[in-house]
Amino acid sequence: THQQYVKSPITVLREQSTPVCLSCLTTIGAFASLLFTDSALLKDFALFASFALIGTTLCALIFVPQFFSSTKPTSHRTMFLVEKISDFPLDKKHWLLAAMVIYSVVCIFLSSKVVFDNDLNNIGYVSDAVNESQNLYNRKINHGYPVTYYAASSPDLDSALTYNRRMMKVMDTLQKKGLVKQYSGVADLFLPLDKQRENIDAWKSYWTPEHISNVRKSISSAAAHYHLDPEIFTPFYAILEADYEPELFFDSPWIPKELSSNFIEKVGNECLVFSSMLTNAALVDSVSDKICALPYSIVMDPFYYTDGMVTIVHNNFNVVLIISSLFVLLILILHFRNVLLSLLAFLPMFISWYIVQGTMALFGIEFNLINITISSLIFGVGVDYSLFVLNGLIAGADGRHTQTLLQHKIAITLSVFVLMVVLAALLFAVHPALRSVGVSTLIGMCATILLTYNMQPFIFHQLMRNKRFKNKVLKINTRK
Repeated sequence: THQQYVKSPITVLREQSTPVCLSCLTTIGAFASLLFTDSALLKDFALFASFALIGTTLCALIFVPQFFSSTKPTSHRTMFLVEKISDFPLDKKHWLLAAMVIYSVVCIFLSSKVVFDNDLNNIGYVSDAVNESQNLYNRKINHGYPVTYYAASSPDLDSALTYNRRMMKVMDTLQKKGLVKQYSGVADLFLPLDKQRENIDAWKSYWTPEHISNVRKSISSAAAHYHLDPEIFTPFYAILEADYEPELFFDSPWIPKELSSNFIEKVGNECLVFSSMLTNAALVDSVSDKICALPYSIVMDPFYYTDGMVTIVHNNFNVVLIISSLFVLLILILHFRNVLLSLLAFLPMFISWYIVQGTMALFGIEFNLINITISSLIFGVGVDYSLFVLNGLIAGADGRHTQTLLQHKIAITLSVFVLMVVLAALLFAVHPALRSVGVSTLIGMCATILLTYNMQPFIFHQLMRNKRFKNKVLKINTRK
């Protein structure tokens, strides 16, 4: 966009490289703060976003200028409408400034009331038909209770069956306490080897040779009385006198694989023995905590584990905000070498975050893992916009480069237009996670652009009345 107004590509790079690199650095700082969370997922996201920003910046500074032409005459009549929109003096609309100040104060007070939703079930998409079917199934089959699945895991099946029996004992105790409505498992069907040996020993101790001999005599006498052939009881005697060895029932041919896979499954080097339980929805987590306290126990519900991760993210996010804010502010101070200018560049990012929180609290919109992470975008883009506007204000402070601010605002307006279209499109998404991203980010972007076009220039012009501040700005201009 700047090249539309400046003929020389070298001039474009000279005037744009500093704010572009500074914007890249501050935005990377906003994303890199996620590295200080306890979530490996967010750390990967931070690295991905940071490297993507570095690549984009290098592309903008090295690759894009190759298409500039110093001989091509500049023509920006196609930008007429954008120029008119960008040149609209929002900073002179005092009623808008007053409204922004009042609304910002209100949002700051409301920001602490925003709710964070830890339940990832609420951001996944499930159609109404599926919900209706699931509720119908629970009512008809599960007495209206949700079903939760568990597994005992171990490298060998025998120990997995042993752990499963321990799980069944805990479930039985919970059922007697009224915490569990019903449970089912395979503890009595698939016995571990030690339990089989115990049963075999009990069988042999009961069916002693003397006992078998007495039974033979009794059966022979009864058979003669009822005119039965004693030979028909030979298979029964064979069962009594056979030698038995423990055997894993799962590996035997007695149960079809299609049926046994509902109870036991081998995944890689792990054997999983499944159980299910019916309990009140409000008690699922507390019951699962008790079962998971057992060794090698797994809750077959990913949301049970992700809830903990989401809580970690929520608890870490204030730390993330502080780190990213301090990093961005430090970079701004090192660049401008003036606290007031740095705070002025930092202002839209700072206030927009409170406006997002306050607005969401006001309308009952909740934060979740997805939209709170994407909020880093608001920080990064907000700093970018404020830097370019402040750069234009400083450039025009001496009365020589008065068009620089307009040129920057035109680029910002185009950027805002693209982002607004994308974010507004997310509002039509059926998936709640995408829609929540659109809502929260759109609020932040609207707040950022109004603060950047209205409050920031107004404060700058007021500060320019101070001779010391004005001399500092003119000194920065000379340095450039």
